[in-house]
Amino acid sequence: MFDISGIISLIGSKKFEYNKSFEFFLNKSIYIRNNYTGKNFSLTSYRFNNEPNTLYTNKDFYVFIIGEIYLRKSSEILNYKTGKIDAKNVFELYKEHGSSFINYIKGIFIVVIFDEKNSNYRFFNSKSGLLDFYYQHKDNSLLFSTSLYSLLKLSLTNCQIDNVSLIQHSIFDYSLGKRTLYKNINILQPGCHINYNKNKLSTIKYFDYKDIIDNNEIISWKQTYDLIPEIFNETLNNLIENDNIICASLTSGFDSRANLSYLINSNKNILFYSWGIPNSVEIKIPKEIAIKTGIKYLPIYLNNKFEEQYDFFGKQAVILSGGKGTIRRANHNYSYSFLSNISKKIVTGLFGSELLRPTNSVGHIFNKDFIDVFYSKTVEKELEKKFIKEKGKNLLNTDFLTENKYDFLDETLKYFLELKNIGEKYKQIYYFAINEGFRKYFGHEIHGNRLYCHITSPYIDDEFVEFLFKTPIPELNNYAFKRNPKSLKLGQSLYLPIFKNNYPKLMTIKTGRYFTPQNLQSKLFPLSIIPGYTRYKINSLLNVNKTFKSSYWGQMVFNKNKEIINNKNEFFNSLIDAYHNTYHDLAKHFSLRFWFNETS
Repeated sequence: MFDISGIISLIGSKKFEYNKSFEFFLNKSIYIRNNYTGKNFSLTSYRFNNEPNTLYTNKDFYVFIIGEIYLRKSSEILNYKTGKIDAKNVFELYKEHGSSFINYIKGIFIVVIFDEKNSNYRFFNSKSGLLDFYYQHKDNSLLFSTSLYSLLKLSLTNCQIDNVSLIQHSIFDYSLGKRTLYKNINILQPGCHINYNKNKLSTIKYFDYKDIIDNNEIISWKQTYDLIPEIFNETLNNLIENDNIICASLTSGFDSRANLSYLINSNKNILFYSWGIPNSVEIKIPKEIAIKTGIKYLPIYLNNKFEEQYDFFGKQAVILSGGKGTIRRANHNYSYSFLSNISKKIVTGLFGSELLRPTNSVGHIFNKDFIDVFYSKTVEKELEKKFIKEKGKNLLNTDFLTENKYDFLDETLKYFLELKNIGEKYKQIYYFAINEGFRKYFGHEIHGNRLYCHITSPYIDDEFVEFLFKTPIPELNNYAFKRNPKSLKLGQSLYLPIFKNNYPKLMTIKTGRYFTPQNLQSKLFPLSIIPGYTRYKINSLLNVNKTFKSSYWGQMVFNKNKEIINNKNEFFNSLIDAYHNTYHDLAKHFSLRFWFNETS
């Protein structure tokens, strides 16, 4: 199941009507729509046509699963084997352990449990929170959906744009903390579940990364390197053991290469893939790996065929991400729409670099404005600078910005001061990334492509993450945004024991940075990687091997949607008057305008 929307009303039935306009954005996918009505609820769900075990009913009891769920190792004490489980298994766990069942499972999921006999309704989010679940409690009813678009289209929904959130989104690329783009629509937070009973709504936090980031039982680097191959392999095996046909990403970097090192001998039918414009580094390096290892590999070319459909897939990415993604995500939706015909199970290397190495990428999980504020000694003054800069961009209406200046400054200052309570700076940045940054950046890919496939990665697996918190790895972020050879080697060297244990040949094949993993253990390091890295930097400056033509593709969309570009209202200026901005900002604001046009 990839989508669910509905209403619970405890004082007389209110029927939920599915929204036909939402299905327009599903028309590149094959799905089954089902409607369910109980004593107090009415809902619509969408699932893949070959996915029968995402719903279980037993008299007045219902269990719905969105995403995929796996048993944790600790479940072995319950005589359950690890591996993927279905809605009936969840029902059995819940009947035996109540809401504590959540402690025995893991994955990227939303679990919905309705106990009609006791008029008790529960919604559980996974620890990572990578699938969105929105809700609104009003008029003795609870409205809910994994699709913000569908929720907003409900005639019962009362929505009001959160002005502070909109300004935060414009400056930092997303709203901060628990905020959504709307004042009275909530999003279920990671590691939380909500309970609706007798018209009372309560939120229960069952897990917080802060509880383990403060762990003081840190193992040594040697122990980390010794343990990581077995833990990594065990994690990845658990994710794939119930699937025979799998698609697996293969990029020019380390993360997917580590996946390959295990998958190549897994006896599964696996198609490796990458995407990019023809002759880009993300096509050339994977091709070279495929030739040297003999794996099945498919390049997905972002060529004329892709460009013809860019407008649709870009808009689909915006709608399915709840307005948080941008048209720049079109390549994800295009590629996964193709891959979904081969398998609904996608294994990627997402989160690997961000968790195993010191954070260095600005414009990735965090943009430069966020980092400037985060590291500022005078947060209030830095926020004032960012606000003035935002006015100069001429993207948001000047009167709107002026009217909301002090609310923005006060609310955003409060957010950054609360973040400081996490502890040392490296803990703050690691906590922010894993608790908030990942779902607001990578979540666009995972949640926004849920209609095509289940995207997973061993690096975000709950038990693998818990292992990382017991190692010195988080402390690497003491060197965040600094090019430090020592921290670089410590982080990237984590992959080497995995390569050597699983498939040593991968040590000698170059990466997209034009050095090989083997260069990292040379006695001449860091000199050993300088020639390759220098070549990479020169090629980047010359736009050689570029993976995307983002600005060109964006301009195609702008030319096709003049009414959105020209539109001015109480929130936005015309984009024509803001063309001096980067393409990143233009794509973000085009996408926001498209979102509000579609949902108003």
